[in-house]
Amino acid sequence: MPTCPYCKHEVDHLIYREVFGYSELYRTVRLDGDDLELGEWHFEDGDLADRWYECPYCGRRLFSSEEYAKRFLRGEPIEERRRVEV
Repeated sequence: MPTCPYCKHEVDHLIYREVFGYSELYRTVRLDGDDLELGEWHFEDGDLADRWYECPYCGRRLFSSEEYAKRFLRGEPIEERRRVEV
């Protein structure tokens, strides 16, 4: 069974996490004399910002690639530089 390179715990599964960029609200602001004039609110949906696979025990990011996550869980060697650094 593979072990986490950080906490050394045996791992039989990983946590897959996706983080979406938050939705944005914005409005225009203009100067009207000495006062600020606030425009209407506008809304924009966020996009997928990041995704990764992490150790279920220590929570450290291990991989961002599905292929490397599969190799790890099969116990196949993974190049050191392929791990996600935090």
